[in-house]
Amino acid sequence: LKWKPVFLMAVLVWAVLALAALVGGVSMTDLEAHSYVFVLGGHHSGTSVLNLLLQQHEDISGLRNTGVPEDEGQHLQEIYDPAKKIGGMLHFGYHVNAHMDETSELISDPNRLALFSSWAPYWNTSRPMLLEKSPRHTTMSRFLQSMFTEERSYFVIVIRHPLATTRFRWSRSPVNTNKDCGRELIDHWLKLYETLAMDAPSLRHAYLVNMERFLSAEKPQAHVDSMFRFLGREPNIDIETTCESSHHRTRKNKRQERLAAHIQEQLSEVHVRPKSEMHANTLAVHANVSNSPLCAAPASLSAGSLDRSKRNVMAPAANIRHTSEDGPVISEPRRRLLMYHGERDHVVVNVGSHKSWIKSWLDYVDIGGATCTAVIHDYEERVNRFGYSLIDLARADPPTNELRKFVLEPAE
Repeated sequence: LKWKPVFLMAVLVWAVLALAALVGGVSMTDLEAHSYVFVLGGHHSGTSVLNLLLQQHEDISGLRNTGVPEDEGQHLQEIYDPAKKIGGMLHFGYHVNAHMDETSELISDPNRLALFSSWAPYWNTSRPMLLEKSPRHTTMSRFLQSMFTEERSYFVIVIRHPLATTRFRWSRSPVNTNKDCGRELIDHWLKLYETLAMDAPSLRHAYLVNMERFLSAEKPQAHVDSMFRFLGREPNIDIETTCESSHHRTRKNKRQERLAAHIQEQLSEVHVRPKSEMHANTLAVHANVSNSPLCAAPASLSAGSLDRSKRNVMAPAANIRHTSEDGPVISEPRRRLLMYHGERDHVVVNVGSHKSWIKSWLDYVDIGGATCTAVIHDYEERVNRFGYSLIDLARADPPTNELRKFVLEPAE
């Protein structure tokens, strides 16, 4: 009778697989017929623009019309905890359940099928490569690779300065920002990316995108082409760019005006030292912030301006609204991100404002005060390993840690 528990367990597994296949209309054969791309990175790091750019390709399908925030797969499944259940976007990395790898008890064929079944209805499964983007997955790369196998799993890692990615928070609370000089925000950013750096050597297919270098590149098209080659796809998509000012908007509605008034009221309570008292290095950075060389010319790079006749050029965009790094135009039903605008099927990449946060940061904090000095002392070396600096805010170099091997410079 010793064989009975084993037999019963086998029957149970078979029943779960059969039920999942019956309910979801998919099978393990369907799962194994595709390869998978996971776009990783912290919130507001640029994952959305990379997600939308990659799914323009005819061989790649991203999650669409899901009804959940940003069409992120983490919100569509019940296998693991989404970020909102373990602390939210600025704290989830600390949770005991945040980091998941190949040793997880959740890795099983029934769970593989259940996860695939929760995403499959929102993919075009006639395409060979399926794309998913969730910041939650930044601490789950090894788990996902084990769930979908090394051979079929590809990871596009997006990284951006910790203070740039968290501008949406510190710019709306100047008093608190000046009190801690972004300490909590920087600490959580490091928690996410240090976990990813620890996991990265175990990933078979990974590609690192430094968002500052991508947006300031003289030829951003080359970076996009390089990503498609990494994924084993013919680079046949032209990107369109714009150099819009980060301070220009076509309109402000009442909610935006109230927000601006609230922030101004908070700023009046913040003591900011005269710029002459700031660190000389930081002042130099502030004075010499430069954006993409594309923005030096009046004409922007567009699909129609490129001699790439064999490519799938996207149709002209209609009713393009101005956007800024401060966030979306609230009156619009479609979300506007700091680095793209247009429609999901026609992404226009904004290369003209990705460093505008630096001026705001230096206006909000006492950069030479005791609080910021302590933050720089505690975190500068760790941030440096990712190619960034809390002193030289415009610095965006390749990382010097385990992520360095995944930097693939585009071909000229």
